Amino acid sequence: MSYCRPGFLFVRNDRSILLRFRIRCGIFCSFRTDEECIGSGQWGKFFIMKRLLCSKQGSPSLILPPSNTTRRKNDISRCGCQTSIKFKRIDRSDQWVTDTINLDHNHPLTTPSKVRYLLINRSLSQTSRLLFASLGEVNVPVSQQTAYFSHQLGGVQNMGCTTLDINNMVRDDRIDFKNYDVDLIVEEFELKKSENKDFFYNLVKDDEGRMKHLFLADSTMIENDKLFGDSVTFDTTYKTNVYSMMFDMFCGVNYHWKTTISGSAFSRYFINTFIYTFSFLTFCKKLNCLPFRCLQ
Repeated sequence: MSYCRPGFLFVRNDRSILLRFRIRCGIFCSFRTDEECIGSGQWGKFFIMKRLLCSKQGSPSLILPPSNTTRRKNDISRCGCQTSIKFKRIDRSDQWVTDTINLDHNHPLTTPSKVRYLLINRSLSQTSRLLFASLGEVNVPVSQQTAYFSHQLGGVQNMGCTTLDINNMVRDDRIDFKNYDVDLIVEEFELKKSENKDFFYNLVKDDEGRMKHLFLADSTMIENDKLFGDSVTFDTTYKTNVYSMMFDMFCGVNYHWKTTISGSAFSRYFINTFIYTFSFLTFCKKLNCLPFRCLQ
């Protein structure tokens, strides 16, 4: 590696130089900690130095200061390794030079069988993300996704990622969906409403754009209400875990003593939410010219 000697020149825009160094020197040790020095000039701030450090650089006491709380049990790999390589900019130009190099590790290097677990050798391409997202939409478990992906690539060692990476991707996607899930609900209900004119819903948001109340009734619920809606029960025993909102159902029974649903709603355990739910049930009945006789 000629670029791993002091005095080697390269262009800053050629990021493949740094990437090749990370991969070559990170085969048996992970270079994932960076230090950058910023200078200022006539055109603003710019980088004048970049240093790649070993992932085991630093002291555990600095990373995790002592505390009275019980911390999660996991391995701490910091051992004060001083391995690093420093790059400097030449006279504010696009050319950089390798300044100082120290490749003396104070810890055993990773064995070849565990090289694929290093962070520098793990990544999820855009194609892989789309594949995992498509499999997740049809409720394929992550373990089966990993088995399918590894089989297509000829083994787990050729995947370039681990099951933990896929789980983290699913977690991040769920967090992103949570930021605009109300808009997705409205979009889905509008699609149902365009396909079925009898579908009815009403959604109320709070000041922060979160869902406050939701009432919905489809054609099947309305038909059940026409036939068996003379006496219904308001059931609030179902509660979701993510939003801490109750899933309320107006339940009745048919001629065979089977449960029928005349309407449903998402609400919180407050008086005003119950008033909202009952008012829209009454509105839905009036809209379809249905009598409202008994509510338990």
